[in-house]
Amino acid sequence: MNKSGIILLEIIVSLLVFALGIVFIIQGLSRVVTNNRGLSDRSLAVTAGGNFFTEVEAGIRGPEEDENYKSYGREFRLKSESSVLEGDLRKIRLEIAWQERGAERVLRLERILFLPRAEALL
Repeated sequence: MNKSGIILLEIIVSLLVFALGIVFIIQGLSRVVTNNRGLSDRSLAVTAGGNFFTEVEAGIRGPEEDENYKSYGREFRLKSESSVLEGDLRKIRLEIAWQERGAERVLRLERILFLPRAEALL
């Protein structure tokens, strides 16, 4: 093999290594974007839950009202249940569900709130 054949072979091998490197970088970026979308969905679900608890505390809604919540083009289903712990303390369990890449994801939150009864406020 002459010298120019060896140089050509080295160039082909180096281009192959470079191309494989680019493919792995693109795959890694694809995973980062996919994971970021999942984190974004979970963050929006936690925000929806926080809004729900705030509205219950403010008396805007009851602790057992279910709803669909839309934010940034995503739809979340909120389902809640509550139980009286002691006096005016209530434990509220909230289940937030949404679709992510064809599968249903669920986030469960619990909070203990001081919710005075209406007759106690009169």
